[in-house]
Amino acid sequence: MLDKTRVTTATTVRVTKRGCQIWIEGPKLSSHGFNAGAKYALEMEQGLITCTIDAQGKKTVSKCGNGSRPIIDLHNKKIGKFFTPNSNVIVTFEQSIITIQEV
Repeated sequence: MLDKTRVTTATTVRVTKRGCQIWIEGPKLSSHGFNAGAKYALEMEQGLITCTIDAQGKKTVSKCGNGSRPIIDLHNKKIGKFFTPNSNVIVTFEQSIITIQEV
């Protein structure tokens, strides 16, 4: 069942050898429509990332283990151009939309 309420959580923009990474996982994804295997569109601008469920999207929600835990792993050098490395970000989950903003 999809959750129609807005839920927020915090995470950190991690720095790795491949660039910067924002990792989101677990039931908050699936309860807002981001099930493992779902396609989504990704838009990035300064200080804001938006993920929107889109059957024609170029990104796919990953899965862990038996597929019961969905994962979105945003990991590339572009993230470091839009967000300060090692900064805190707020992730907001709404039905079929996730926004990530720098604090």
